[in-house]
Amino acid sequence: MEVILSTVILSFVMIVMIQIKSDNIFLVEKMNKSKKLSDYISTSIDTNISKVKDRNINLFLSDLYTFENDDIRREFKAAKVKIKDKRIDTKKISQDSTSFEVSTYSTSFSISENIKKNIYTFKIEL
Repeated sequence: MEVILSTVILSFVMIVMIQIKSDNIFLVEKMNKSKKLSDYISTSIDTNISKVKDRNINLFLSDLYTFENDDIRREFKAAKVKIKDKRIDTKKISQDSTSFEVSTYSTSFSISENIKKNIYTFKIEL
């Protein structure tokens, strides 16, 4: 009876350990995928993005970068980044004889619903 009971307890513990390992592998893979998508966005923010005239576009990274390595080229071909510029606010400031305008812009980069980055810029016009 003790052997049967110890076998049942041991098998239960082993099943729980296998499930925990499976869950951890899933979470690590999900985190790696999220990091890769975030890296794609960071790549698109690079200076090459300033070559693009229309800033409300869907952009494939393979259009901006060329690689001889086929694996990297395939990954970049699948990465589509949505870029959208939006003016958030404009304030006119006047003091004495000087006046200038400060505009705030938001540029959002996204690959999926979960992976987004916003960059805020300010433009001062005299």
